[in-house]
Amino acid sequence: MKKFLVLASCVMMLLAVGCSERNKPEEPKSNTGNVADPQWVVTVETDLNSSMTVVAKVTLGDNNGTLAAFIGDDCCGVAKAQDEDGLYLLFISPSESGNTITFKFYSPAQKHIYTANETMTYVADGHEGTVAAPYTPTWTVTD
Repeated sequence: MKKFLVLASCVMMLLAVGCSERNKPEEPKSNTGNVADPQWVVTVETDLNSSMTVVAKVTLGDNNGTLAAFIGDDCCGVAKAQDEDGLYLLFISPSESGNTITFKFYSPAQKHIYTANETMTYVADGHEGTVAAPYTPTWTVTD
């Protein structure tokens, strides 16, 4: 009989904890940030007569944002989605070969800026990716 009372007490305690957790208000679950559209514009100025083309695919749930390329803090390319599948055709302004390019993506639906985990080296008159096999970096929220 004592074992039954101990077991019944344990069950009652578990139910009481479960009920209090069930009635506890939930924290809002939102992945939406609060970053306004950065309105990136190309800031690299050069007299070089070359460029680099990148066909990139963004897969972040909301693919209709803005993709931008940077060399240091200078924006060297901006693109909007070519289709609803997140395909971007990005022309990178002339720069010296060998510079490291980083990529950022702004999602207007999620109001976040994402930075690509991978970088690329600028190659004059170079190409990266195709429509059939686009460059597809992975992303981290960085705002």
